[in-house]
Amino acid sequence: MSPANEADDDRRRPEKQLSEADEMRFRALVKEGARAADEGRLNDVVKAYTAALQVRRDPLISGRLGLLLATVNDPSAQVIAAMNLYDAITEHAGVSRAERKAFFDAFDLVQSKICRIFVTTNDVNAVVQLDDNKPFKSHGSYWEFAEPGKHEIVARLEGHDDVRKSIECPKGKRIEVFLDFAHNEVPIKTVESIREKLVFVEPPSPTSNADKPSNPAPATNRRLNFAVGPAMVFGVAPSPAFGISLSGAYDLGNVSVNVTTRGAYAIEPFTGVPLDRFSFNALAGPCKRWSWFHGCAFASMNIIKSRATAAVPDDFHTTAQFVPGLGIGIGARHLLGRNVRVYAGADAMILAQETTAIVPRTNGTSYIWNGSHLLASLSLGLEFAP
Repeated sequence: MSPANEADDDRRRPEKQLSEADEMRFRALVKEGARAADEGRLNDVVKAYTAALQVRRDPLISGRLGLLLATVNDPSAQVIAAMNLYDAITEHAGVSRAERKAFFDAFDLVQSKICRIFVTTNDVNAVVQLDDNKPFKSHGSYWEFAEPGKHEIVARLEGHDDVRKSIECPKGKRIEVFLDFAHNEVPIKTVESIREKLVFVEPPSPTSNADKPSNPAPATNRRLNFAVGPAMVFGVAPSPAFGISLSGAYDLGNVSVNVTTRGAYAIEPFTGVPLDRFSFNALAGPCKRWSWFHGCAFASMNIIKSRATAAVPDDFHTTAQFVPGLGIGIGARHLLGRNVRVYAGADAMILAQETTAIVPRTNGTSYIWNGSHLLASLSLGLEFAP
């Protein structure tokens, strides 16, 4: 991430004259990004616009790149989006009023998902570094966007001991940090009044000074979550089986490890046969999330059992099938509150053997029904992040 004062310096500094080859490369990358946008290849749009901005600065392309990155549910992408949108807004970029408003609205949104750090030093020659980012000369003060969470700020000045400060930067807030070499301490000051440590101040809206209600934001640093809801399973009987699904996930950024258990019952699915069918599925595997959508791959163990629903001869009994499988799943989530989402999902798996309903008798085995190697399900429910 780049501090804002460096970006401001770049705007005031005369732009470097590009060679004809570099200018042609810039235009080709912009055209490639526009073509990818028309075809819905968003990853290619981001790659092309990022490469173009490495050739030369262009606030309009920065704004369009920021619009795309603002839709990515990843803190690092939100920080990059904020800097690009800030560049576009301060330069009044946009080919129309609608596009300029889109830049403002996206900037307003991403500001609620990241934080802003204002750093002031008592020496204009101090060099300040946030975490492992590139160090910058402070010129006395500067600010930059950062991911929510814990950070370390280090200020260095020749002839003085380094000044270090660990801070907690909350989502949607901004904090001010004062680095004082004279006392080798780091008092922290609020925007509104002086306190001992940190005070959180709501960032102003770029479109209005009036306070505006915000949508509930998902909880940060919520790694563990679980979900529960109804499920419908296909493939264990001629008709669907209905039951309940319970799952848990441990988030590792945009990747999570998911475990799901599911039980479903099909009541007398065989015409004229007093049998019910029960299935229990245990699934585990990784999932990848893209904003509100996710995809999973998993291995499973499936238990399928028949149960007699009427009086039968003594020699009548049923056996359970234990069948492993491999499959994939997709799903979507929608935020309802800070810790609650509604979700919908579907999955399909290939089983190691066919599902069958068998009635063993003393005179041999008779097959009531032969299924297939495919088992599928639909689920709906609520996800909680405690």
